[in-house]
Amino acid sequence: MNWLPDLSGMLAELWPQGGPVWDALARVTLHGSRGPGVLLVEAKSYPQELYSNGCCASEVSRGQIVRALQNTQRWLGVEQTDWTGPLYQSANRLAHLYFLREVAGVPTWFVNLCFAGDPLRRVVPPLTPSLGSRPRLPGLGRAGELACRVPSSWELPARAPGVLASLVRLLP
Repeated sequence: MNWLPDLSGMLAELWPQGGPVWDALARVTLHGSRGPGVLLVEAKSYPQELYSNGCCASEVSRGQIVRALQNTQRWLGVEQTDWTGPLYQSANRLAHLYFLREVAGVPTWFVNLCFAGDPLRRVVPPLTPSLGSRPRLPGLGRAGELACRVPSSWELPARAPGVLASLVRLLP
């Protein structure tokens, strides 16, 4: 994205080399804005895809990651808890939203998209998991039921691949 200022130095202070790989990343220019912003999209085709082995970084990198996650928790006004467990991927996405918006000053929006009824999945999980089985990031509540408002973010259940085409209409 050559329209963005060089943020590599600032990003290196926040996060070790090799940050998140986004499912979609776009330049967005809103009517009346000062300039372009960034749309970050994380997409999942089934609820269990939210879980991972957690943060597997080296001890040095892990310290840097934990500091970034703690800064993100302060920004969100949530309890300081360990975000390096099974829902670590969701936490690091929020940390990068925080970095772009608050540290780098780049207008940024984040969409967490979960496709339901993926025809390529052999085992189709229930479309509405029971409340007790829904993913929960400590301090934020269950996915889709955030205990706080994450600035400039949306959680969208998508039932068709064309949902991204209409997504831009949601931006403020």
